[in-house]
Amino acid sequence: MHPGLYAVLFGPEADQLGVPFEGSAGQEAFAALLDPVYALVGDPAESWPRATNLWASMHGIVTLRAAVPGFPRGDLDAQLDRDVDQLLASCHAADRRVRSEHV
Repeated sequence: MHPGLYAVLFGPEADQLGVPFEGSAGQEAFAALLDPVYALVGDPAESWPRATNLWASMHGIVTLRAAVPGFPRGDLDAQLDRDVDQLLASCHAADRRVRSEHV
């Protein structure tokens, strides 16, 4: 995605243009992320913060790549894989914690 288009869709420019989050492309994209996180976690109270953390991380990766092209960042796919792996690991750890509390 072109950095300028990304900034208009997801950055502060959207707020400055008066584009509300409700009904926006950003809301649709977040819902597309939230649904599989909910399917994995199964608890809305846990799904929302986990999806938000992953969402913020993905936006940070994209923003850093657009704003500081010379930053030594490594392979994008590997970086995204690590983020998803961390989400999965945190879900499994939370699941183990909940199960141990109910034993």
